[in-house]
Amino acid sequence: MSLAAPISDIEVRSTSAAIRANWSELDRNDLPAWNDLLRRTDASVYQYPFWNEPYRRLWVTPRYLVCGSRRNPQAFVSILSIGFGPTKVGLIFRGPAAITSSASLSQSMFRGLFAWARAHGFMFLRFTHADPQVLTELASAGEALDVDAFPYMLDYPILSEDYIIEQDDSEEGTLARLHREARRKIRRGTEAGYQFRSDDSPLAVQQSWPLYQECAHRKHFRLERPLSFYLDLMRGAQFYNRARLYSVALNGTTVGSTLIVRDRTTAHCL
Repeated sequence: MSLAAPISDIEVRSTSAAIRANWSELDRNDLPAWNDLLRRTDASVYQYPFWNEPYRRLWVTPRYLVCGSRRNPQAFVSILSIGFGPTKVGLIFRGPAAITSSASLSQSMFRGLFAWARAHGFMFLRFTHADPQVLTELASAGEALDVDAFPYMLDYPILSEDYIIEQDDSEEGTLARLHREARRKIRRGTEAGYQFRSDDSPLAVQQSWPLYQECAHRKHFRLERPLSFYLDLMRGAQFYNRARLYSVALNGTTVGSTLIVRDRTTAHCL
């Protein structure tokens, strides 16, 4: 789900709550600490700096804001800024994110965020979020349109429960939660000589990249991000154990691969 908030049409009320909900921009030197802090929150992986920093290669500028004081942060948001001067748009994928379970995202926070965006020359902010209630609260904080105002960089939430596997502390426990047919196929593949591997190094992605290109060509879809993006992603995520490449090989040749990135609650298959 997504909505767009035109910044020029938003009026920020001058209340004490709004003043307390001021947002300030983080320095890039602070980002490693935030990658670590966000692991203890419910923030989506699409809010993590290690996920957003590789976008700089695509002429997209990530900007990171915190609401509240540095010692007592209430919320965090990553904004992908596209454009220059007064023609900038801001893309917020599955954010903002509350920092603690006791802190809730409030309309005063959203109004403060809109005020920051207006002061920095953004035409509009586009929000996506898995929780419709967050989008409802955002819309209530200012004028908003229920439309994807920037369809060139999309969010692909998976809504079908067929693709959601609850994770267990052990590999055996997670495997037991898979559909019986999936477990049967894994067992048959192992018996036939397929070998399953996992790796968190950029080199593993580079070696598997021709397989992704071949698949895209054969199935007629576009790889939306270049190899350089994923190499930067793996480098940034490696220290935090947030990304891993899983592959399957037969007779020494890689025949299947998928890249997984994780936040605190969910593993996302790219």
